[in-house]
Amino acid sequence: MVLVRKIFVFTFILLFFNALVNFQTNGNPDSLKLELEKPHHDTIKFEILLTIGDLFEYSQPEIAMDYYRQAKELAEKNLEQPSPFQRKFLQQKAKAIRYIAYVYQNQGDLNTALEKYFQALAIGESIGCNLNIYNSYNNIGIINHIQKEYDVAREYYNKAIEITEKTGNKVGRAKLYINMGILNFDLGNATDSISVKQEYFREALENYTNALKLKVEYNDLKGQSLCYENLGNLNKELAKISKKEKNKSELLLKAKQQYWKANELSQKINDKMGLSKAYANLSELYSVLFLLKSYSKHDRNILSDSAVFYGTRSYDYAVEVKSTYLQNKAALLVKKSYAAIGDERKALEYADYFIESQEKLFSEDKTKIINEMRIKYESEKKDNEIKLLNQEKRISEIKIRNAKRESFFYIIIALTLLSLLALLFWLYSIRKRNSKVLEEKNEELKVLNNTKDKFISILAHDLKNPFSAFLNITSALSNDYDEISDEDKKQYLGQLHQSARQISGLLNNMLEWAVIQNKSKNVLSEIVNLHEIAENVTQTLSSFAIEHGSILVNAIPDDVFVFANRAYLLVVLNNLVTNAVKFSKGENQVNISANINENHVIICVADKGIGLSPEDIDKLFRIDIDTHTIGDSERKGTGMGLILCKELIDKMNGEIRVESSPGEGSKFIFTLPLNS
Repeated sequence: MVLVRKIFVFTFILLFFNALVNFQTNGNPDSLKLELEKPHHDTIKFEILLTIGDLFEYSQPEIAMDYYRQAKELAEKNLEQPSPFQRKFLQQKAKAIRYIAYVYQNQGDLNTALEKYFQALAIGESIGCNLNIYNSYNNIGIINHIQKEYDVAREYYNKAIEITEKTGNKVGRAKLYINMGILNFDLGNATDSISVKQEYFREALENYTNALKLKVEYNDLKGQSLCYENLGNLNKELAKISKKEKNKSELLLKAKQQYWKANELSQKINDKMGLSKAYANLSELYSVLFLLKSYSKHDRNILSDSAVFYGTRSYDYAVEVKSTYLQNKAALLVKKSYAAIGDERKALEYADYFIESQEKLFSEDKTKIINEMRIKYESEKKDNEIKLLNQEKRISEIKIRNAKRESFFYIIIALTLLSLLALLFWLYSIRKRNSKVLEEKNEELKVLNNTKDKFISILAHDLKNPFSAFLNITSALSNDYDEISDEDKKQYLGQLHQSARQISGLLNNMLEWAVIQNKSKNVLSEIVNLHEIAENVTQTLSSFAIEHGSILVNAIPDDVFVFANRAYLLVVLNNLVTNAVKFSKGENQVNISANINENHVIICVADKGIGLSPEDIDKLFRIDIDTHTIGDSERKGTGMGLILCKELIDKMNGEIRVESSPGEGSKFIFTLPLNS
């Protein structure tokens, strides 16, 4: 009775302190390492070691492996001496073995990974730990799935499903939705029958959708990334069997969006293996788009360049995380992309990489080793079953001697205290989250109200003068038309035309700015030729420039590329060049130039116009400033064009600035990334 009381009290303190450590460190490696030095119980130190390793698993797998092995050794050390926590340390040993297997699996060493999973399964079955058994079944199924042993994989997945149904494990169910979806996807690809293939793909779509809902519910970013990757793969395969060009294109563009979503989520958690997969998928997708007849020669060149670019990025990340499987896939993609554009030297280089990784993946004795491992496991399983029966018999004898009423009493107390603690923590989290959301919404509302007021003020102020001119001129023409000379009529018409242009320019900028405010933060960008964009703008504005006595010069080399949204970039250059022409003096040049600096392209629109003072420069790009206080030029406008430029450049991950002096002209300079 005294022993039971001590175990209960220690278990409660252990659970509470473990939760407190996790809350304070919040996933920070340095904080966790400091926590490891404190005098915690070994069961807590074990979890800290696994948590630190998990933070490095996808970015620095060697470091992760070291922490996982330390955790395994800690559990084994405690198993060598008598302790009331023998079962806990056995559970932790099996858990550490599975974590070690994850690293081997990610690096392509499937044989070693499978051996480790069988070891973890044997421990889980010996102590009747459903969580360990479920995880081991699931992981063994995955390895067989990778090796295309589909029947064996389905067998172990079904065993894992039975465990989740028995224990109500929703997190585990989400994993199995993904795994079963991938299995149905692979089975669909393995058949030549279109109807059978479509049925397998339909089941896969249902699996992935259910998994994504659960992953969003638990805020599992890595799991969400995997779901989006699988959905992208599914839409890509559906496109391949689609007979209509339009449907094929729509499915491929949908897959592209899902791959970019997977890429974004992987970047948030620094999952380099996930990034390698996302870039490989994008490379393959661009190669498929390249084959569509609906794209022009120019667009096909961009698609082939993109396929090479993302394929090489995938290979570099695969090398960094030492994943033989991903290196093999990426090398083949890059080899095909270079071959498509006629670069045989680079194609042969990546063909060598592909062959080298292929040999690592498929050794001659792999099948023999796996079969021997299964036989060994079945033999060990029988021995463990006998040991388990003897152990259960001893446990039953001990339970009979213990007082059932006292055990039940302590269990009720433990559950009550744990439930109360969980409830208090949940209420605190809800209150804190709601308070933060309310503060953010209030600040957003304040900014929106201020922006709306300024928007209406600009609209009212700057429409007033052009419309007043319209009213005065049309009134004069209506009342005194016969008395007005032809020369005055011509002058009046010119003034009407000028007022119409002012109103049109103002309304266009206002509408484009308003649309930008309501659009999603995600901008679909691609690699575009900067010289071609600038040439388009100079040709469009050539008549306008001649009218104002200016010459437009496109000084950008024809081999400069940027990662940008084509439509946004056209609007930015159009506004900046228009302003440069308006504020130039006499016959002057307006130059568009560009330089490459590390990972960015610096673009400059320069004129020899009236220039700006430092005080006036500070007033640009701001909707809360009245632009009519800037300078004394008669041509100054609302400033909405520059505000629109800054909004668009921000959305393309760029920056804009101005260099100017009164009477010396102005340079509007902005940057854009070379790639994503």
